[in-house]
Formats: sequence, structure tokens, C-alpha cells
Amino acid sequence: MIRSLLALLLVLCSCITAFAQPNLRRQTLPAPFSSYSMYVCDTTGVRTGAPGTAQIWNYASLVRRGTDTTFTIYTDRTALPSPVRERFPNAEVVVIDDTTTSIYRTVNNTWRLEGWITPTTEMLVGVDPYDVRPSEIVFNDPKFDIFNGSIQSPFPTPGAKNVTGSHFYIYDGFGQLVLPDFTYNNVARTTQRDTMSAEVTIGPQKAFVKTISRKTTWQEVTSNIPLFIIDESTIQVFNANNVSLFGPFTFKTVRYRRAGQTTDVHEDPSQSLLVAPCPATNDHVTIMGLNIDPNNIVVINTIGEQISCPTTQTDAGIMIDVRELAKGSYTVLVLEGQRMRTASFAK
Repeated sequence: MIRSLLALLLVLCSCITAFAQPNLRRQTLPAPFSSYSMYVCDTTGVRTGAPGTAQIWNYASLVRRGTDTTFTIYTDRTALPSPVRERFPNAEVVVIDDTTTSIYRTVNNTWRLEGWITPTTEMLVGVDPYDVRPSEIVFNDPKFDIFNGSIQSPFPTPGAKNVTGSHFYIYDGFGQLVLPDFTYNNVARTTQRDTMSAEVTIGPQKAFVKTISRKTTWQEVTSNIPLFIIDESTIQVFNANNVSLFGPFTFKTVRYRRAGQTTDVHEDPSQSLLVAPCPATNDHVTIMGLNIDPNNIVVINTIGEQISCPTTQTDAGIMIDVRELAKGSYTVLVLEGQRMRTASFAK
């Protein structure tokens, strides 16, 4: 009986391990200096999909909006003009995403927002800035905080306004992300929801501008560079009796990052490494992006075991025979000279 119970306990523990999701750690936070561009897509019919484990988020049919792209730079406070640096003296990381500049600092191992700037608006968070996210995020462990501050905006009336708001952040999904030009495994999905209310005066009456926004982001669990982002927001103006005066005005953007794109401003484009096709649908996959003939190639499974796979040199790269592999996720370790490079694929 005791042996049976012990066996059952071991099975349960192994199941828990199999379904455990890797934590998001500091390497997934903004850090200078890197940059990336993302394709802007048609938003029609694009939904955030379901949270949870072992998810497959399929966005293979995304339609690009012409040649539109957005460019994002992670930098430090030196990127800010002198007057802005004076208003944000504690700035550590500055994220310039298209036309929005967000300014962060670290407090007790937590990244916190100091404020943000757009072409028409500037917000400064109060003396007790709210937590954006700690240096480690556990799956399905929501974080919530409230904040206050001030905002300079011409809408609906110009001038400075006091604001209050709340911030919600959760690592709510883990699985596979299918984009038009590549399929990624071991992808984490995070969702953040922000609300903000500013008191204004319109003619003789008091009113409140209320903003609700949701940002859903997919990224690899070892990277701070997003693969796919859906931004949604609603703005509405209410009177003191909570009756709508204007709106709601809704906005939505959908963006994805091109496969194989380098992310560091100092990185050589020839350094990107891919394994295709992914997922592997035939007998072989090919490692592309090698600069020199590698000294060694190793394939490991999700628990770190080395798997024996025949390899062949081709004009396109190194071809790996995957016919004997079981279904699952694998990592390729490539030793080029003194440097180790990695890429993942699934079968």
C-alpha cells in the first residue's frame, strides 16, 4: 500500500513538473541597448485568444498593412532631452516605441514606470510609482497596484490634470506562437490592463476622462524582445453623475516581429540563427544563419538529454535528420569557434 502511494505521489509530481511553466526573469525586462522593428497589421478579426498552458496561438493569416512598420529602441536616460531628464532624474531605462516614450527605474528589484510622453501628452507618476513588474514573474500570479500622478494633455481641455489609475499585470499563457513567417515554441504571453481617470472642467461642469487599455504581449521566455503585440484602448468622457458626454473612442494596433531579425544595435545581421521548418513536418530540419563550419552540433530535449541526430552539410546550412525524434520541443547547440549559439524547433 505504501509503495502504491509513493508511486502515485511520484506520478503526480512528474505531472506537475511537466506542466510547470518557466518563470519570467530579469532577462525578459527592458534593458539598454537594443532595438527592433515590427510589422503593422490589419486589426480586422484579430483576437487575443485564450490564456492557459500548452496553448497554440495561430496568427499565420495576419495581413500586413502595406509597408508600415514601427521601430522600438531600448536606451538609457541619455536619449532624453535635457529638460525631460530634469523631470525624470531617476530614469534608468527609456523605451521609445513608435511615438511613445516610456521611462522606467528599478526599486527593490521591481521595474517601475516613472512616466510616459507622446507627441501631445506627458504623464508623470506620483512620488510612489506603481509596480510595473518585479524582476521575476511566476505563471498565473497576478500583480496589481494603483497610482496617482499628473498629466499634461490638450484633450478635452488643455493644461495639467491630476490623474489616478490602476495597473494589472499577469503572465497568463505559455505555448506555441504561429506567425506568418515562423513558428515559435516556449513562448510566454503576458497581459497588462491599465485604467486612468483625470478630472477636467468642460464649460461650467466637472467631468472625468477615463481611459482603459489592454496590452497583450508574446515573447520567448529567455528574451526581452516581443514577438507579437496587440494593443487595445478606449477613451470616454463622463460627467460628475457618471453619464457619458463623449465617446467611447476605441483604438487597436496589431504588430509582429519579423523572424530572424537582430535585436541589438551592435549586432551583426549575420548572427541570427534559425531552424526551419518549425514545427518539423518532414524528415529533416535545416540550421540557417551559420557564419562558419561549426565545431560541433548538439541536439537536446526539454530535460537536457543529448539526442543523437545525423547531420549533413548543404548549401543552405546544416541539415539535421529528425526522423527518429519523438514529438516535442528541442534545442540545437552550435559551437562556432569559442562561441555557443542556440536555436529551438519542435516536431
